[in-house]
Amino acid sequence: MYFHTSTPGPGIPSLDSPFIITQFDQNLPSIHDGPWTGSTPVGGHDVAGIACLGILLLELCFGRAIEHHPSRLVLPGGIGEEQMRAALDLIAALEWLKDVNDEAGADYTEAVEWCLARCRTLPSDGSWRKLMVEKVVEPLERCYKYLG
Repeated sequence: MYFHTSTPGPGIPSLDSPFIITQFDQNLPSIHDGPWTGSTPVGGHDVAGIACLGILLLELCFGRAIEHHPSRLVLPGGIGEEQMRAALDLIAALEWLKDVNDEAGADYTEAVEWCLARCRTLPSDGSWRKLMVEKVVEPLERCYKYLG
């Protein structure tokens, strides 16, 4: 996570404007390259990527990586295949989801749950973006307002 430092003053981070910085695999085909057997189905939404967002939200909520959560520690580790590791992370995240409501409330729970489970049955047209705004962005915005 990155915070700009120029808004409030030199060297002081602007906590109202965080950015999450990540690397994307440049070798993966784009959704415009046609059908693909990876994480991006025809229709344009990336279910695996949305699940990763849900895991990231869990990690931010509890301040630790999923690899250190007890539900992940009991699952096999050191697996080389990316899809298998992602599946095991998702299993652990679904277990970890049970603790979110007590930690961060119903709105945050709704956003994480949608990313981890409910996004799997999205329409194949572009309307999934509207659902993501309603089910993830708006609940997270309400959480932000509660804290602010």
